[in-house]
Amino acid sequence: MTVTPDQEKIYVANFDSGSLSVIRRSDASVKILPLGGQPIGIDTSPDGSEVWVSNFQSNLIAVVDTATDRVVETFPSGGDGPARLKFTPDGKQVWVTQSRSNASVIFDSAKRRIIRSIATGKFSKGLLILPDGEHGFVSAMDENRAVEVDVTAGTILKRIVIGAAPEGLAWARRSHPQPPSGSHGPKAFISRPSGPASSVLLM
Repeated sequence: MTVTPDQEKIYVANFDSGSLSVIRRSDASVKILPLGGQPIGIDTSPDGSEVWVSNFQSNLIAVVDTATDRVVETFPSGGDGPARLKFTPDGKQVWVTQSRSNASVIFDSAKRRIIRSIATGKFSKGLLILPDGEHGFVSAMDENRAVEVDVTAGTILKRIVIGAAPEGLAWARRSHPQPPSGSHGPKAFISRPSGPASSVLLM
């Protein structure tokens, strides 16, 4: 799910029902947009004007205008099995993991054109773009790895072996300008659906 910057609306991709739910927080009303297939990845543009939704089954991306809550554009995802997608903090790019293509595709968000594709590993699924807009992580589920990427250059920095079948990723901000003595800085958390706990990467 994703929330608009003003926190007024919540958008939820419904995988099994092939739809998108739009929840208005002020009155708890719900609008359902039929998309078909298996909607899975979702994110809101930094300016709050658009919501992008990836469709795992149809290999399409749908763009929703948040002012009207209508699908205004649909186009190919650039791969097979698009899973998670994320805008960069500046809103200029959208990264999409392509699970069955073992890659990640980078879109120019304004032109809806593919800038490049990166081989991020077998069954690339989870995706995290860091707040600095310069680095990110992709989880390669069938390789048990987290792949660190240079967002600006669109290249791979390192491949890190972690737990079995890593999927979701999250970023924990450092609470102090410098980590206290004996501790670590920011952490990236990677969920493992087949394991008992999350993996933690200390950055």
